[in-house]
Amino acid sequence: MKNYNFLISRKAFSSILMTLLFISSPAFANDTSPPLFEASYSLYRDGTEVGELNRKLSKGSDGAYVYQSTNQTTGLVSLFYKLETTEESRWRVIENQLQTIEYNYHRLKNKKIRDIKTVFNWKTMQATNIENHTESIINLESGMFDKLNYQIEIMRALKKGKYPITYTIIDSNKIKTYNFEFLGNETIETPLGTFETLKFLIQKPGDKRKSIIWCSQKHHYLPIVVDTIEKDGVTTSAIINTFKERDF
Repeated sequence: MKNYNFLISRKAFSSILMTLLFISSPAFANDTSPPLFEASYSLYRDGTEVGELNRKLSKGSDGAYVYQSTNQTTGLVSLFYKLETTEESRWRVIENQLQTIEYNYHRLKNKKIRDIKTVFNWKTMQATNIENHTESIINLESGMFDKLNYQIEIMRALKKGKYPITYTIIDSNKIKTYNFEFLGNETIETPLGTFETLKFLIQKPGDKRKSIIWCSQKHHYLPIVVDTIEKDGVTTSAIINTFKERDF
């Protein structure tokens, strides 16, 4: 049993990877998206908590889903290393396929700002990416996701009894492919409690950097622990603290 109440291995702070209500319209009839929720995580480095991560799944007034993620350094670390990141993905489920409408990313790192906005047009099968006022066009293919909402697609797949295999993701002006490998069932102990999980390895082909996620069956297969292992072996961990289903 993996115990995350006490974390003593080396950890480095970095951007964590590391994931709804049914609509009456026929196009949404087979929607397997999880219920709307809020979740919070602690981020660790060298056995010390150095940051926090918050995730929120809600719905906008236009009926589109909105998935938000924020993380920031906390405590003494924030005095000499300030990092704040906000991501937001807006998307719909069309004929049981998740389709991004728009993805936004904002990062403040030691007073340096990085902004990314990607608008998806599924009629023209093109996405327009704007990064710090520089625009580029990306050709879309069916089944592509943005950098954030593919985590919801993992939950949707597992809810249908399917293990994720490969996802293609638009990351800024690049197209990246992530392969998934099922590593087995594992019992995880966290500050929120002890849960049965499905464990997966996520990695880009030819890349030494990898992530391991533990998806909790009780939480609609939300990853409740995420380990991101860098090329030099340094590991960042996000460990769940709270989870609430909400009616936004």
